[in-house]
Amino acid sequence: QQRLHTAGRLDLRTQRTESLRLGPTEFGKKIDPFVDKIRYFAALIPLGWGIFPHALIWLAAAFAAMLTFGRIFVEWRWGLRPGANAWGKFKVYGEILSIALLISLAAGMALAIPALVVFILATALGGASFITQSQSILRQRRASKSVPLPIAITRSTERKDRNR
Repeated sequence: QQRLHTAGRLDLRTQRTESLRLGPTEFGKKIDPFVDKIRYFAALIPLGWGIFPHALIWLAAAFAAMLTFGRIFVEWRWGLRPGANAWGKFKVYGEILSIALLISLAAGMALAIPALVVFILATALGGASFITQSQSILRQRRASKSVPLPIAITRSTERKDRNR
C-alpha cells in the first residue's frame, strides 16, 4: 500500500478517519434527551390518544420536559452533569413496554389496562430518577462547596444543623 501523506498533502484515508468520530460527542450528549422524548411521545400520542386520558398524556409530556430542562439547568448553573441511574433505566423499559402494549392493543389484543398501568409506572419511575439525581447533585454540591446552594436548600440545611 502506498502512503499518500507527503509534505503539503493530506492522506485521504487519515482525513476520513479523523473526521469520523466514534463515541459520544458534546452535541449528542445535549440532544439525546430531547430525541428520546420526541421518539417516545411521537409513538405514545397516536397509539394512546383514545385509550389514555388526554390530560395524563400531556401531564407526562410536561413532566418529561421539566426533567430534561432541569438537567440542562443544573449543568449550566453548577456545572454538574447528573448521570443515568437505575430508576431512569427502569423508566425507559416501562416506556418501551407501554408502547409495545399499545401496539398489541392496536393489533386487537385487550391490553388497555396493562398499557395504562405501565405508562403510569414509567412516569413514576421518572420521578424516582429525578429524586435520586437531585440527592446526588446535592451531595456533589456539598462536597465541592465552590458555588453556594440555592437559598431555600441552604436555609433548610442550616435549620437541620441548628437542631442537632
